This record gives sequence, C-alpha cells and structure tokens, in this order.
Amino acid sequence: MTHTIVGIVASADGFIHGGKPSTRSADLRREQPSRIAIDREHNGQVVGEVCYIETIHGNTWVVGETSTSPTVSVGVGDRTVEVGTDLYFSLVRDSDLADRDIIIRSVSIVRSPARVGGRLTPIRWLEGDLSHRSAWHLDDPVRGLVQRAGEERHTRHGRPLHVRSYKDVWAGLTGDRSILDDQPPAGSGPLHYRTGGSVLSVH
Repeated sequence: MTHTIVGIVASADGFIHGGKPSTRSADLRREQPSRIAIDREHNGQVVGEVCYIETIHGNTWVVGETSTSPTVSVGVGDRTVEVGTDLYFSLVRDSDLADRDIIIRSVSIVRSPARVGGRLTPIRWLEGDLSHRSAWHLDDPVRGLVQRAGEERHTRHGRPLHVRSYKDVWAGLTGDRSILDDQPPAGSGPLHYRTGGSVLSVH
C-alpha cells in the first residue's frame, strides 16, 4: 500500500546529537534536486520520493510518498513480526565547509532521529498517495502541507524542488510578492482547506 508521509527534517536552531548540531532550516539551500529519494534506515534501497518541502515557523517539513509501512521487524521467539512504532526523518546531505548551503541528497525513515530532547515530531502516515488527500481529516499544519504538495506535484513537471515558505504560499494566493518573511501578513488569518474522511497514524 502507498502511504503519504509528513514530517520535520530541520528546525530553526538545530538540535545537539553526538556533540554536533543537526540541520538548521536556515542552512538549507532554497533550490533542491528535482528528485530526492526516500529509504529506510539509510540502507539505500529506495522506497519512495519527496514531493514537497516547506518551512513553517522555523521547522522544515517534508511531504513524500512511500511504498513502505509504519512498522519495524521484531523477533518474537522463532518468528519475526511487524510492530507499529513512531518513526522519524533523517537526512543525507551535502554542504559547504561551514556546514551551510545544504543540499538534501536523500531522506531516510529511521527509528532514532538526529534530534534529541522534547521536540521530536514523529512522521505522520496517511493511507494512499496525494491524490487521496480530499479523503483525509487533518489539522494544520499537515492539512495545508498535503494540499500544497498535491498541487505542486501536478505543476512542477520535473523541475527542481524548492524549500517553500509562507511567502510563497501567500504570494500564490494573492499575487503579492512583497512578503519578506515566512509568516502571513498581519490580520490575514490561517490558511484553511476543506478535507474530510479518515487518517491512519502511528502516533
């Protein structure tokens, strides 16, 4: 079964892992490769692809589609069974010597992410590919992310992925390119999309 997956790959300040900070949203290059593969535990076996990237309130989110499931293999006696668990995103990346201007080479679904502490956000798993998004009952920011991912999927036509922001979203809705930060203009209110139906999640 195909799943749409949504989760955070970078934060505003990065988190400490093994004495080193993980990826900061501000250090990601705006233009990314046209194809970013998804695998499991950095094993290099492609199980999906990134469809959309957007930074919201300092956190950079990825929306992708995958043929894998939100489970891990666990040995029980002489058997191996699949058990549902929280899973996270981890990046393979290239950067300059200052660890900035980061290009995402692949995204991995892992059990133990680079970010540590109380700010972990597990991947959200949704049944079906992005064409099923009208059947999902979601709250923001996931609702808006999957809506915009579905729209961009049909308009990108093989062009590079871009790390989007509220500037892009608002400009697309209003034609106003004067937005200078990643927040909507004062008084604009949240961006809402009508959805309905059911959702599968391992939370």
